[in-house]
Amino acid sequence: MTVASRLKQSLATLKHIEAGIHTFMERATDDQVKREFQSCQESLERIINRVETRIKEIELEEPQFKGF
Repeated sequence: MTVASRLKQSLATLKHIEAGIHTFMERATDDQVKREFQSCQESLERIINRVETRIKEIELEEPQFKGF
């Protein structure tokens, strides 16, 4: 498995986790818990953005990995 494909697989996993956190945040009744989930989601969004940026860089450097 290539680095690009591992990054893309990791990105899919991160997005799945983000969706789960969002669901928990919506269902939480305690405001403090909602804020904690919000904080986690914001951190995860930054990580996702960094991984997406890295994938784009790899695809530019190595066009054969584009679309995989």
